[in-house]
Amino acid sequence: MNDPTAHKLGDRHLRPIDGLARPSGQRRVRITAGDAAARSVAGQHTLWMLANLLARQFGVIAEIELALPRVPLHARVALFGGRGSLPDSLAEVIRMVAGTAVRVTDVPAQADVEVVVGRPWGEQLPSTHRIAVAGSGWRVFAGGPDAVPEVNLDDANTLAPYFAACIIGGEVFKRLCGLQPGKGRFIDALTLSLWDFHPHTDWYQAPDGPPIDTVALPPFYLVGAGAVGQAAAAALAAWDALRGHVTIIDLEGIDETNLNRYPLATLADVGAMKTELLTKYLADRGFTVHRSDNGWPGYALDPLARSKQRPDLQTEEAAYRYRLVLSCVDKNVPRHAIQSYSPEYLIGASTNGLGLAVAAYDMRSDFECLKCHNPPEPKGPAVEEIAEQLRRLPKDERRRRAEACGADWKAVEQYITDPRCGKLGEAEMEKFTAGSPDWSVGFVSTASGTLLAAQLVKFALLGRQAFPESEGNTLRFNFLNPGLRWSKHRRNPACDCIAEGRRRYLRLWEV
Repeated sequence: MNDPTAHKLGDRHLRPIDGLARPSGQRRVRITAGDAAARSVAGQHTLWMLANLLARQFGVIAEIELALPRVPLHARVALFGGRGSLPDSLAEVIRMVAGTAVRVTDVPAQADVEVVVGRPWGEQLPSTHRIAVAGSGWRVFAGGPDAVPEVNLDDANTLAPYFAACIIGGEVFKRLCGLQPGKGRFIDALTLSLWDFHPHTDWYQAPDGPPIDTVALPPFYLVGAGAVGQAAAAALAAWDALRGHVTIIDLEGIDETNLNRYPLATLADVGAMKTELLTKYLADRGFTVHRSDNGWPGYALDPLARSKQRPDLQTEEAAYRYRLVLSCVDKNVPRHAIQSYSPEYLIGASTNGLGLAVAAYDMRSDFECLKCHNPPEPKGPAVEEIAEQLRRLPKDERRRRAEACGADWKAVEQYITDPRCGKLGEAEMEKFTAGSPDWSVGFVSTASGTLLAAQLVKFALLGRQAFPESEGNTLRFNFLNPGLRWSKHRRNPACDCIAEGRRRYLRLWEV
């Protein structure tokens, strides 16, 4: 990596991954849109998230040029960074996310990649690669600028605009890194619908879902407030048609290494608790929120953590009944803990390299539970043993090892000085047991969280038909070979959901 500042802000996307070459140098990307797209609410949602995601490609993108008309910013578009005009808002978003690691300019120059939101307009500026995107309602197009359909961008639905930003963020990353020989492809033309999750050859044939003025979401639990959880919260908060009550559960804080993939975290949020950040955005947009820093199952086991919960949900929780749970955790041990409480309906979102999955773990179906194909990670040495090993190392070496594991080195230093410093320090210490963290990048986790939000909205509208059994229980998307697909995953015969887990669920929910 060329920029030491970029390493400080998170470098997981710069590690080797199958299919992509390593980025060489840091490049310039241009974001542009015509007057109509720039003035539209869907166009602005796409542009806001696109600037947000590109600003997080530390060590890959050095400069972002904004070639945009100075139009007013719509209310509710900018979850952070909002200013009077659209270009000023996007410039502020980039600064809040990246500081000096990514420069922002409006001075035209040769760009390595130009992204056009909506149909192209005006004089073409010099660029090596150009790609266009349009997202509106539940439909997305990405491809050559000359192939962009005439699209009505007045829909306030955030789902397609956010997913469009993720797709195009992935294409920019692929262009700047390069594909390994025989691996992956760049998008020529891609049309898809988040309503049916099928590819389509024609925008106008792709289903756009019903018009939505207001949706009251059922009360739900968001377990895991990291990259995927933040993306889901962002998509829900920015869509003004949505209201509901959410319980946010996590036990960790935000550190600088999270910034390459946490779509709601800025430099100013480093050190804040994840639940605190999500509460701020959702409560500001009309949701009622209960938060807990106990994690799962700490929340379920601690009456004090539930003492200020909504009274009707307190009654349910006293009987260990959790009706709708969204799993956004990234480890299998907490996934097992969630499934062990037999939620009535459980939707999980996850990432794996350049791929993502969103699945319904419905115990009333024949499909898998959240435990089935997620074996618990092997236990490493005890936290106390790790702390003792670290105490013997020079401070600089401790910091290097903490950053390699994605741990907050300040919290680690505090813990090894005083092991009584609390759960946050212990949680950071536990990251050493897993070794170096997995490869990850912002556009993948944000796409995963956006699809999770889409399925939550569809569940509010359709119930269990949000995941029709004829299609399967899992939605998948891979950025290396872009496309959506359904897949079916049956129960693991060795999993306890075959017998005791299923009996426990049926008793709990009186099925």
